[in-house]
Amino acid sequence: VFEALGIFEKIEMLKDFMEQLNSQTQKTIFDLDLSDAIDCEKKLLLATNSGLQRNPVPPKLAPLMASHSALMMSITTNKSHKKFLSDFMKQQMEILVTNTFGLVENEVEIGSGIFPFASFFNHSCAPNITRITVDGQLIFIVLRPIQINHQLFVCYREEFHHCPSQQRREELSTSYRFLCKCEACRRNYELLEDLPHYDNDFQEPPAVLNCSLKALTDEYRKNCSYINENINKFPSYELCSLIDRNQRLLNSIVSLT
Repeated sequence: VFEALGIFEKIEMLKDFMEQLNSQTQKTIFDLDLSDAIDCEKKLLLATNSGLQRNPVPPKLAPLMASHSALMMSITTNKSHKKFLSDFMKQQMEILVTNTFGLVENEVEIGSGIFPFASFFNHSCAPNITRITVDGQLIFIVLRPIQINHQLFVCYREEFHHCPSQQRREELSTSYRFLCKCEACRRNYELLEDLPHYDNDFQEPPAVLNCSLKALTDEYRKNCSYINENINKFPSYELCSLIDRNQRLLNSIVSLT
């Protein structure tokens, strides 16, 4: 909210901007030209508030919502501006609880943010891309082969081989207001320990990651080759184990670079 206020010289100007936005046709990040730095911040504000889904703020965040709204209303004595800032804060919270991505470095969450492009990735309990944090930016990495014209999916909560279907669906329904119908939920994929084994020569990855950057990258490439060559066996114990392993390897590679 303070960033939005910083874009405009006066509260009234932000208020007018939001009122005009609410009367316009919905726009997403894909409708806007961000190549020109002029007014780029306004365009991002427009994309965030016009194109992203909003869900009600959960009850557990009500005290935070109240304190934030009170803080915003304290910066002005104008009653009209007070109401606008309170409503604007509520809108930002509704966007935030639906679209936030955590920024994780060395397995520690260092912050979170709204990313107008990334928030358009749909969910799957069997995602085909994952994300890592590099210098405060989200980088998306393919986990397994994706056919041409097929959609990219991230996982909003737990992946299928770590969490039972019913629990996943309940959490997604509570947090995001949709009933998950991804491939894992439709086909009732098993948990990791119950997935079929098909490769008698498969060797379990070691529990401890090698600290050498070369060893990490070599193992990552080797795992990718195995996944590519055996993707017709997905989901299987071997492939899901290596997909998990690769996500850990990526985080370790980032920490060393």
